[in-house]
Amino acid sequence: MVNISKRPWRAPASTAFRPTTSLTLTTSATPASSSNPTSTRRSNSSKAFALRRAATTSLAATKAKEKELKDEKEALRQERIQKIRDRRQKKEEDERFKAMEAKMGAKRAERKRRREKRNALLKS
Repeated sequence: MVNISKRPWRAPASTAFRPTTSLTLTTSATPASSSNPTSTRRSNSSKAFALRRAATTSLAATKAKEKELKDEKEALRQERIQKIRDRRQKKEEDERFKAMEAKMGAKRAERKRRREKRNALLKS
């Protein structure tokens, strides 16, 4: 019969194999430091995350700056458009008053013009 104390991982040759609770098998399936779960993580994952985060924040800052520049450009464009509209409106008004002067006389047209300006100021 085989001496069990020397080779605890094998069953005796004469008996059929039956698992027993007294025999403990040592396997290398789990590392010795299995109590520390961070040991199996890749060490550069935190670096990669930091790099990704830095890239994301720089991209967000760039987008914010681009948006600010776009808004500023659009404001200047709208200001130019408003000036053109005001100029056209003033020109149309002057043409209308000239036509009125030709129709009814200069003094009467001037009185009407002042009255319209007064009413416009009161409405606004």
